[in-house]
Amino acid sequence: YFIWYGPVVKLVDSVSPITPRHIFLLPNQELAQIDTRIDMAAAYNIAKQVGGGANVDMMRFFPLKNAYELRIFDPRDIDPHGRRMMVIDAFKGEVLSDRHITEGGAGNQFMAWQYPLHSGKGFGWPGRMLIFFSGLVLIVVIVTGVKIWLRKRIVHQKSAP
Repeated sequence: YFIWYGPVVKLVDSVSPITPRHIFLLPNQELAQIDTRIDMAAAYNIAKQVGGGANVDMMRFFPLKNAYELRIFDPRDIDPHGRRMMVIDAFKGEVLSDRHITEGGAGNQFMAWQYPLHSGKGFGWPGRMLIFFSGLVLIVVIVTGVKIWLRKRIVHQKSAP
């Protein structure tokens, strides 16, 4: 998922359709617009108002799309990051899209769980400890495997003519 994102998305999408983020569906403008009627503070306030007062986790301006994308905290979040994606027009202040990344089919749910499972954040501290100890187990297996291989190699070299 992290290394081959594109092929994984295509594979999952072939099994269960994935809803793309709205910001990537917007057409690119010919020229990037930096001076907008709606600044970041205004976009933040719109998101807070539409989001029922929920805190904004992240916001980004896409100058070729003339839009802001904001991630807002939501009770449906799997990990401690805002996963409700809101897109706001940078000139009109209209909310172009407002959806949680888990909305839609099983493909959206599957993709939404990849980072929380990988990082252990999906299950709080118990999940993080599980990831930590599984990492330690992997290190122990690798080190003992190399030690066994070295011992066998030394014995084989000593017995060889």
